[in-house]
Amino acid sequence: MARRLLFYTTSLSGGGAERVWTVLASELARRGHDVTLALDFDAEANRPYLAPEVKVDVIGEGEGLRRHVRSLVALATLLRRLRPDFMLTAVGGSDVKGLAAAATLGRTSRVITSYHGYLENETGRFGAIHVRLARLWTRLAAATVCVSEGLRRDMIDRWHASPRACVRIYNPIVVAGADAPLAAAGLAAREALVAAAGRVGPG
Repeated sequence: MARRLLFYTTSLSGGGAERVWTVLASELARRGHDVTLALDFDAEANRPYLAPEVKVDVIGEGEGLRRHVRSLVALATLLRRLRPDFMLTAVGGSDVKGLAAAATLGRTSRVITSYHGYLENETGRFGAIHVRLARLWTRLAAATVCVSEGLRRDMIDRWHASPRACVRIYNPIVVAGADAPLAAAGLAAREALVAAAGRVGPG
């Protein structure tokens, strides 16, 4: 059954949750769902991952608190106009504003929020609020996606998020031209290889 879906995040910049939302919105649109991606401001970094079937609506203007207020009002207006089956939000500020906008219509049970990192990794005020008030947000939303099992356990054990609402869904990956996946026998026949991945940043 085709659904009307509204994805909301800060922008098309960055390589984390913003890219995940771009990839997910695009794939669901390709599968026949009616998908709109709402952004506080536009950017070009993740445009190559965005399918033409996705409708983009830039709803934020200005800077700082002014932009947040404008985008909150615009998001509530967009929700009222689209009446999506579900709104999916990513990044702390977007999760908080998404629930607030949906609350004005009595539709928080149609919001799916997400956690993409621990409190120690948050850099903005909204991100910290989002984590610290997990007990509240996860009981308002329809569901809350955590992108790893460790993060899910942290949200439940440390921040008292609702165990019923929190689900683990790993991030999608897109690798152009990748080899076909190997079965267990094929993997066992390969030479042992150790790989590591991370993000380099200031200590």
